[in-house]
Amino acid sequence: MMSLARSAVARQASRCCVRSIRPALPNMSLINRSFSSSSNDPNTYDNTPVFDNFTVSPPPELTTEMAEGIADATQFYIKYGISNQRLRAIAQDDTMQVVVKWQKMMEVFLTTQVHVIAGMGYSADEQGLTKYAQDLGQCIQNADETMRELFTEIRRDTWRELVATCFNVEASDIPTLEIVEARNLMHKVSARMIEPEVLQEIQNACARIEDTDPDLEIAKKHQVLQNVIVNHVYMGGSPSLVEESGFGSGAAGYAKLQCAMSDHEGDPLIAQYAMAAMMKVSVDGMQE
Repeated sequence: MMSLARSAVARQASRCCVRSIRPALPNMSLINRSFSSSSNDPNTYDNTPVFDNFTVSPPPELTTEMAEGIADATQFYIKYGISNQRLRAIAQDDTMQVVVKWQKMMEVFLTTQVHVIAGMGYSADEQGLTKYAQDLGQCIQNADETMRELFTEIRRDTWRELVATCFNVEASDIPTLEIVEARNLMHKVSARMIEPEVLQEIQNACARIEDTDPDLEIAKKHQVLQNVIVNHVYMGGSPSLVEESGFGSGAAGYAKLQCAMSDHEGDPLIAQYAMAAMMKVSVDGMQE
C-alpha cells in the first residue's frame, strides 16, 4: 500500500474533525452545482447574462445589517424553504449511517448559505464562503456587545433548527452547555479517541485501504476515521459517552450533543483538546 507522508496525514486529519470532532464537510463541488446562481461567470446571476458593464462583487464592507440579513435569510430557508424539505427527506431515511446523515445535513446548510450570499455578490463556491466568513469575522469583531449577542443567538437557533429537522428531535430538547461542561466533555472525547483499542480499530481499518490516487486514499481513510469516532468513541460502549453525558442514545443523542457543543467551537481549550487527539490518531492510528 502506498505510504503517506506523516505530515500530510497529520494536517489532513487535524482538519477533518477539529470542530468538536464532527464529520468532515461535504464535497464543495456538489454544493457549487446545487443552485443556478453558482455560474462560473462572475458577470451572471442566476444564469442570466448581464449586458452592461456591471461586475458582480461582494460589498466592500459587510455591515451588521447585511450580516444579520444573511443570517436571518439562511435561517428562514432552513426552517421553511426547500432546504427544510431536503432535511426532512434525509430525516426519513432510518438506514442512513450517522456520519453520512451529518454530512448531508451540512451539505444542505452550506448550499443554503451559498445561495444567500450569492445575492450579496459573493461567488457561489468555496472561495465565496471563505470570503464571507472572513468578512463576517471582521464584522462581528467590530460590532458592539448587543450585536454580538444577537449573532450568537441567531447562529444557535439556526443550528438547532438544522439538527432538529434532520435528526427528528425537538429543538427544545437540545440543551445548552456551560463552557466548563463543554470543555469537560471534549476532554472525555479526546481521552477516548486515544485509547489503545480505538487506535487499533482505526489502524486496522486504514490498513485495508489502498488506492493509486493519494488524495482519494486520504479521503477514504478519513471516512473510516469518522465512522470509528462516531460509532466507537461517541456511541460505543454501554453506556455510551453520549448517554453518560445525558443526551440520550443513538443518532439523535449524538446529534444533540454535537449541536450543544457547536455553541463553543471557537473556544481555544476545546480546540486544543481536539487537535491533540487528532494528531495522536493521525500518527498512531492512520499510519501503516
